Amino acid sequence: MFTQNVTPLYASVQGKEVIGSISPGTAVALNGAPQRAGARDGVSVDGWSAQGAESVVDVAVGQRIVLTTLSAEAVSQETTIETQRDSYGTVWKHVKLAGFVGSEHLVPDVATVWTSAQKLYSTRCTACHALHAPTEFTANQWPGVLRTMVRNAALDPEEAALVTRYLQAHARAQ
Repeated sequence: MFTQNVTPLYASVQGKEVIGSISPGTAVALNGAPQRAGARDGVSVDGWSAQGAESVVDVAVGQRIVLTTLSAEAVSQETTIETQRDSYGTVWKHVKLAGFVGSEHLVPDVATVWTSAQKLYSTRCTACHALHAPTEFTANQWPGVLRTMVRNAALDPEEAALVTRYLQAHARAQ
């Protein structure tokens, strides 16, 4: 399953405590059978956290594509699978985190998410200039490129997160 928008991550199936958020297009593993619409599904997210920035879980070592942002409580509940050091000397932890999300935030196919994001990108980001190909920049470059353009494109924070994840998922290789 994949998150179709910025998705709140809850500590429990019925509680109100949000322990983080999951970025659009993030693959999540269901912990059990999918729930009925409007209920919460148990999910887990697998990714990498850099030492000193444990509240952010990225897609891979050195690749700053944010899968989740977490509260201190959620960080303390992560399971560490392994650690690695990147070429800059940064220590990265391969982590797994479990929580609950509303079933309405999940779709079975990431293409659904990227289609929505691509439409938004091509509509809003051509008002001022020709559309940049997603492969024009690397995944790590796109957030900085978009930071200045989000206001001009009148993207709200949720739309900006969706477009950013789309461009990072389709970016040029490092």
